Amino acid sequence: MAALPALTALAVLLCACAKQPEFKIDIRLANLNTPPTIVFVGDNGLATVNSVATDNNTFTAVGESELYTLVSIVDDGKLIAQLVARNGEDISVDGDALSPGTINVKGNQINEDWTAFRKNNGHLYSDPTQRDKIIEDYIEKNPKNPLCNALLIADYTHLDNTAHVNTLVDKIQPEARLQNILNTYQQIAHEAIEKPASIQSMRLRRLGGTFENYDPDRVKPLLVIVWEKAMADRANIAAMIKAAQQRSDFNVIDILASPDSIGWHNMAIAGGADWPHFWAPAGTADQAIEYLNIQALPTYIATDNRANVTYFGTDFDQAIAHAMKGK
Repeated sequence: MAALPALTALAVLLCACAKQPEFKIDIRLANLNTPPTIVFVGDNGLATVNSVATDNNTFTAVGESELYTLVSIVDDGKLIAQLVARNGEDISVDGDALSPGTINVKGNQINEDWTAFRKNNGHLYSDPTQRDKIIEDYIEKNPKNPLCNALLIADYTHLDNTAHVNTLVDKIQPEARLQNILNTYQQIAHEAIEKPASIQSMRLRRLGGTFENYDPDRVKPLLVIVWEKAMADRANIAAMIKAAQQRSDFNVIDILASPDSIGWHNMAIAGGADWPHFWAPAGTADQAIEYLNIQALPTYIATDNRANVTYFGTDFDQAIAHAMKGK
């Protein structure tokens, strides 16, 4: 009979060690418009889960993912916060929905490191170039920290530069890679953003300060370069374009998408580029180019001789090849 208590103890131990079949997120955020939802890729693919109101102004949502997954908290269609979770974890999210940079996420070390990173570097997050630089630096210096995965997939702005992103992924040590999160990037990060079918007439500020309605001549192929002041290799790109135009007849324009025009004149004519130079002072959200739906800078757009877009992306070599072929 002495074996019975031992079996009972073993059963209790096994139950205690068994993995919880879900993760739980308690959301306590001021200024929410609706009960928030969570979106993640879990054991059964892409999932959207509605939260349930509980006591103390808390909304609770439950999901299932055996491996760490990136979870987005959404309020009335707007992304409020992101975190990392897996089965068995209880995550808490506290703060103000109107101030995402101050939100605290606890429940595992990755989230606590991520919260600290955003708070320490929040003043740089409004500038995509600076944000990407500090993330690249962090990955370079902390390749064994799993936080690298979240920073790269959730916070890095130039995700559509596939070759460069893959280089950053390679820097993360294998034991620190959260493969489920990286797989999510590979599956959905490059799903087609709605891109323009053609280049339309655009009212832009010309080098020199005057406004001009630029309308593609629809006779020659066109290469459009939308750039920012941090485009350090601009002179080399200008030289390559001029060399390509010696072999193939296509038009070129470039558009500075930045509110800061300091040095614009000097940068615009770097390398002896003699094509039209324009300025969109409101950046990629400028009314003249908003329809292009640009997600990263620089972006290169090639068209055929009817202004139909044949290439749209961040790969200069691909863009110049399409412009030269005209298709």
